[in-house]
Amino acid sequence: MSCKAVLTGSRGYVGTATKELLEASGYEVIEIDKKIGRDTKYLFSYLIGEKPIAIIHLSALKSIPESKKKPWLYYFNNILSTLSVAIVARASSIPVVFAGSAAFYTPDSAYARSKIMEEKILGLICSSVAVLRYFNIVGKTPTVNDYGSTNLFEIIRRNPKININNIKSVRDYVHVLDIARANVMAMEHLLEGKESFVSDVFTGEPRTLADVMEEYKINGLTIDYTVLGLEDADTIPTLDNRSIFGWEPAYTFKQAIQSEIKEK
Repeated sequence: MSCKAVLTGSRGYVGTATKELLEASGYEVIEIDKKIGRDTKYLFSYLIGEKPIAIIHLSALKSIPESKKKPWLYYFNNILSTLSVAIVARASSIPVVFAGSAAFYTPDSAYARSKIMEEKILGLICSSVAVLRYFNIVGKTPTVNDYGSTNLFEIIRRNPKININNIKSVRDYVHVLDIARANVMAMEHLLEGKESFVSDVFTGEPRTLADVMEEYKINGLTIDYTVLGLEDADTIPTLDNRSIFGWEPAYTFKQAIQSEIKEK
């Protein structure tokens, strides 16, 4: 039996962690990533002669500020990529795990709206799909990082003197290795013929930005920050179907921050 899994966005932050876990679990990974000259929009052409058992679809443009400036680019890239994945999955009768986003709950950008439309496309076309709405991802390893991103923790790594809109803003932070586990567990759930589902992926232990700054301080790194006093909507998980595929976090918030400092 073939154990090849298609992984789009395989060279990204979550993609690298997921690829490592898939390979450690005995799967052969068919990588799709623009960094290696493979665009998800042309997925079908890369699978000729292959017989994958599933697709984990992570590739997407994901900068909310950029999506507000270039909405057409996000609609074009993200929606067409997901449509390509959906058609291949339907034609091959294989399941899809989709990287959703907490932005689903605040659809005030082209990125968020593209994610909503992508979920609908997969739901309409695919017979077996798991949508995992990621919340705030944190953590690094010697091989997994998000260098150059606009992630809060990456901004801190580059310059521990930052501006914060509201120190009381609440977020749920999940270690990137736990996100990778969620991807693989969701895939295996679908491969067992079990039900499609949608779930937020979260720890259930929300933290304010004050908590984040304090955790850095406890672990030996004091962050110089300025509070701008601007409104910043809290992002709280609302859809909990984690038990459907048996996932729960393995890493603590403390471990996640320690990994950020260690790989600084």
